Amino acid sequence: MDRLWMNVVPGVLLGLALVGCDPSTDKEDAAGVDDEEGTDGADGTDGSDGTDGTDGTDGVETPVPSSITVEVADSGEVGEVLPVVVEVRDQFGEPIDAEWQLAVDHEGTSFDPEVGLSLLADGVYVVRAVLVDNPEISDEDGPLTVDSNGPWITLSSPTAGAWLEPGIVRVEGQVSDAVSGIASLTVQGVEVVPDGTGAFSVDLEAPSGPFSVRVEAVDGDANVADVGVGVMVGDAAPLGEIRSEGIELLLTSTVLDQLMNERAEALNPLLVTLLVASYNPLYQVSTGLYSYTANVTGVTWDTLAASVVPGTGEFVVTFTFTNLEITVDQRVVIGVTPYTSVGTFSDTVTRVDIPVIARGVAEGEYVLELDVSSITFTSPTWNGGTISGPSGTPLDVAALVGPDLLSAMSGVLGPEIEGALADFVLEASPTVLGQTVSYLGEVNGIESYPGGIVLEFDSDVGGPAPVEDLPVVPGSLLLPGDPPGAFPTSQALGFSVSLDLVNRLLHTAWAGGALNMVLTNDDLGLDPSLIGLVFPGATTLNLDLSSDLPPAIVSEGTDIFVRMPLLSVAATGMLDGGTGDVPLADAQVFVEAPVSLAVSPSGGMEAVFGTANLSVEVAPTEPGGVSAAEALEDRLGAVAAPLVSSLLPSIEVFQPAVPGLNIRPETLGLGGSDQSWIVAECSLY
Repeated sequence: MDRLWMNVVPGVLLGLALVGCDPSTDKEDAAGVDDEEGTDGADGTDGSDGTDGTDGTDGVETPVPSSITVEVADSGEVGEVLPVVVEVRDQFGEPIDAEWQLAVDHEGTSFDPEVGLSLLADGVYVVRAVLVDNPEISDEDGPLTVDSNGPWITLSSPTAGAWLEPGIVRVEGQVSDAVSGIASLTVQGVEVVPDGTGAFSVDLEAPSGPFSVRVEAVDGDANVADVGVGVMVGDAAPLGEIRSEGIELLLTSTVLDQLMNERAEALNPLLVTLLVASYNPLYQVSTGLYSYTANVTGVTWDTLAASVVPGTGEFVVTFTFTNLEITVDQRVVIGVTPYTSVGTFSDTVTRVDIPVIARGVAEGEYVLELDVSSITFTSPTWNGGTISGPSGTPLDVAALVGPDLLSAMSGVLGPEIEGALADFVLEASPTVLGQTVSYLGEVNGIESYPGGIVLEFDSDVGGPAPVEDLPVVPGSLLLPGDPPGAFPTSQALGFSVSLDLVNRLLHTAWAGGALNMVLTNDDLGLDPSLIGLVFPGATTLNLDLSSDLPPAIVSEGTDIFVRMPLLSVAATGMLDGGTGDVPLADAQVFVEAPVSLAVSPSGGMEAVFGTANLSVEVAPTEPGGVSAAEALEDRLGAVAAPLVSSLLPSIEVFQPAVPGLNIRPETLGLGGSDQSWIVAECSLY
């Protein structure tokens, strides 16, 4: 049996007959002449006596080639070596030496008798073996499928870097595979069937935030290819405007009592006296026989305590006086003769209840409406001095002084209540993505719940001036969801910070050029062997980073992620023996990193970024470059992942600060209707 094993080497063979070699030592020529004496050809002579030929004089027929077979594997990869078996048999079915030719009907192969058949390009091949002396005797084997590339995918919608309205995102594109066809196609993990031309279209429900549209296709040879584009989905808040929301401070009764008591302890009796006296006379009567006038001249007490009872829509502030004493100057005129006396009204425990309702009057504005509705005396006593009252009738001073005292308390305690709640100013200057940004928050709303009073703050964010040549985007991302309000807490108070505010900080840092940088080989500090592994032949590597969309933080259930939807990476470097940098790769990267919430060493609310996961997209320039692009994506991702992770330092989102209170966050989590707020339960120390 003449069995030729051939290995593949580069070259091209299209419809071209390559002559195969017979390795035996007895090689015949086309005329049947051998290398010995005599003739052994068509005349039937064998080169000796000439009587043993085709005339059958001795009844023995000369063996001649009558069939040929060729065998080759049914699949291979570009660059792979495949064995080929060719066998020629005579009319008796026995192997025989004969001259044959080999042909392949596709370019992208090469043949060398000493090596074999080489596969250099994808395609479907048929290998054909033919007898040289009788071309009608032939055999072919195939198809031999060479498919080293995944499908060719192009996306026409959406475009990379687009900012899309929240809701449905339409994904449209084209997929093809000229070699083995398309076995399956998925968009965002959902199977999609393209039409006969390879076109596909599907609508996706995209959540608000950075969104990576991923399309994956598998061909008939199980090669996989995918493409992706990064977009932003959702509403936006323009930079430079003061937002009417972003921070909320939950004050439970424990803190409210403390705040109000601080105000009560600082209350000046003289001020109360003046306010009560402003309603003089306390009592006045005049008849034809006499006139009587009573005026308050002093208000004192031993202690004044405050407490707050929050409720739905309103809260009640109660001030309790001990040993309240009100001094009253009395004057009676009978005829023309005046009589004066100093009387005193006293009570052991006096309680003033002040219901308070906060009403919004405009965007970011509110008023407190105080209804000083009740005053309760425990054991009122009146000592009228030498004058007991007009016509000697004892005065009902409790009834007389009550309304005036209520009015005075409204004037005195009302501002104290409002001041205790409205005098908060929250500000910080965290470092975000290497940029110093700032925010300032002032109270612009108050809501009352059974669990406490919630102060609502506006937020004004500042930072470096925007750099030139950045893409124009609508603003910073706005996530859906209502704030947590008075969330349940076992601690004294709670802070709530919207992810929208955090995204404004990230956006401000991005606009200041935080993600636009050029990192040299020295900055990267990469081992040259690693550079050569990623980019064969390269000895240095420089990365030019830019981002067409700002990063943003989003939540999914109880998990938080920071995502960069479109980070562009241009790699250049010097090749071995070269003198200057040359382009090595251009890629688009979608970055996602988990975020955990923690209490910083300084007692702040901190967002800690974990190791970044990268989806790297290197666009091939033609269908034959799909596999090379996919391999480069993996290698480039391995190099870029630690670099990108280093760009995401922790952010101290908030340092809780309330005048007169020492606060420390104890537990951090997510809250609000869509889990789009960071909530912190804080203790007092």
